Amino acid sequence: MRSYFQRLGEQSQQKLVGDNKAFVQDYEQQKECSDQGMQEDLMRDLALHKGLPDATEYLQCQGKKGCLVKVEDSDGEEVRLCHQCNLPLGEKVYRQDRRFFHGECMAQVMVHDMKNEARKREQKEQEEKQACRAEYGIGWNSSHIPHNDGPAGRLAMRQVPEGMVCLVLDDETKAVRIASTAEPAASVSLEYLSTSLEVRRREGHEPIFSLDPVDPQDNDSMQAKAFVPDWLAGTSVGEVLFQADYHLKELSMGEYAQPVVGMKSCFDYAEMDGDDFKAWSAREWFLVRKAEVQVSENNILIPYVKMGVEARETTVGARGLQDKKITRADHPMVRYAETFTKNFDLIVERKSVIHHLRELAKASILAKHLLDANVSLDESWFHLAEEKERACSLEVPQL
Repeated sequence: MRSYFQRLGEQSQQKLVGDNKAFVQDYEQQKECSDQGMQEDLMRDLALHKGLPDATEYLQCQGKKGCLVKVEDSDGEEVRLCHQCNLPLGEKVYRQDRRFFHGECMAQVMVHDMKNEARKREQKEQEEKQACRAEYGIGWNSSHIPHNDGPAGRLAMRQVPEGMVCLVLDDETKAVRIASTAEPAASVSLEYLSTSLEVRRREGHEPIFSLDPVDPQDNDSMQAKAFVPDWLAGTSVGEVLFQADYHLKELSMGEYAQPVVGMKSCFDYAEMDGDDFKAWSAREWFLVRKAEVQVSENNILIPYVKMGVEARETTVGARGLQDKKITRADHPMVRYAETFTKNFDLIVERKSVIHHLRELAKASILAKHLLDANVSLDESWFHLAEEKERACSLEVPQL
């Protein structure tokens, strides 16, 4: 307000040149007014605007529980005011915690309280979920992403800058070397490739993962991580397999927003069809539907994979949880798997963990091709994965 008076005085001094002395005296008197007096005048003006006798008393009363705001009308009679809109209550009022409201105002207060309670409940549930995820190591983050600079440096015996690398085949020596590339389709993760080579050399197949209930008879049973081979637990390959599989289950159950507009969770499909989703049990998993290795004019090996999602109903048999051979085509989980497969390439661009799962699939395809073609590989190719101490819990809770 002092700044306001100062600007007003400067403008008036320019206009009222003849009465400059009188205006300056009046301005000095306004400047001597204390801040407390200005606040009291301002609150008094607000009180007159609201039709209240004293804004100071009104504001103090608003902060007290059970304080009934009263004013006098033109006839001198006391009129009670609504605690929500500060207008006269009238004959029919609603009471809550010794406060009085109009019917419409009471409805607004109740809706506001319900929203606050729902927001607090959701926040509490979210905090509990985050604590559980942190305890069991659930959730993909940038620390899980392997880098090529370390493995490439061990192969080249020199420091190599971080970036995408590809494999170049030498036709004469039947050996491969690494080279830099700017083409994402030809790039390969050396750490994924090294682990895939070691798995295929020992086991004769690609890395495999499954998330199975510890006790199939118990609906609230913990889920056990099943790695094949077992030593994949704690490696970068094992981590991307688990995180991608768990996130697929989260998406299918509607735990997170769908990555593509128009996609629906399996529960949405069940509700649309009036299906009792409590009457069946099913699960989904990733699979490679097409795989090949192409060779460019420069002898660059380019792995190509086409991935998808498959769903099956499950049943508890003598050997535990088993997948049914036939699942109806209109099953909610089957419909979600088909939609996910249809949008797989778009989801890869939006979900980092799905992208790295496809990178692992590319590396696994390259590993199979290199070993089947008897390409000469030094022993260092099988030990490029960095050994990191990862906290890996072999059991995780259900959603």
